[in-house]
Amino acid sequence: MHQLDLERSHFPYTIHYIDAYPNLTHLRFITGESELGHYYPSSIEDYDTRHALNVAKQLDLSRT
Repeated sequence: MHQLDLERSHFPYTIHYIDAYPNLTHLRFITGESELGHYYPSSIEDYDTRHALNVAKQLDLSRT
């Protein structure tokens, strides 16, 4: 599997998907906000923070 779409997902930890699907190149998660087409500034900050944590975890484990 190269692409995985998660619906109604909120701030997923990506390392679990990387472990489960080693050929995964695209992970997309769809939130309720994305369905509405409106993001609150606080939510954007939360998404950015989770993204940074996910990238740091992948780098720590040499998975990226």
